[in-house]
Amino acid sequence: MLAYTAGPEPVETGTVTNDRFPDRKVHAGGWAAKRYSNDVEETWEALRMGRVDTLILTDARAGDAELFIGPEPSHLAATAQELLDLGVQQPWSAPADEALTRAALGTGAEVRFVTGGVEQSPDEGVGALLRYAV
Repeated sequence: MLAYTAGPEPVETGTVTNDRFPDRKVHAGGWAAKRYSNDVEETWEALRMGRVDTLILTDARAGDAELFIGPEPSHLAATAQELLDLGVQQPWSAPADEALTRAALGTGAEVRFVTGGVEQSPDEGVGALLRYAV
């Protein structure tokens, strides 16, 4: 099978048979990189690194989830201690969807609200399209 990359030359690829990574393809350099996040943890980590192009929130997300934030939009973590370890002096607790939206807008990402509970919607009601593959 041939798959086209960003360059003009096609690269030979093969389909992954591993059930854990059904969306990835293998090529000569190893795993093809992923351009999305598909749950809360992957998404807040990508937001903290400034990798999110579009934050996707669905109506199927848990409304009681919380994250910790600091004074900068990219100060985002699952625990207060993670932010303290990064040098944030005063972490605050915030509802996850508010913290994610704040981080997205503060890092120049778009925010989209979509219908949840369908096959294409992100796990846990939260996901993102990334600026570049990781």
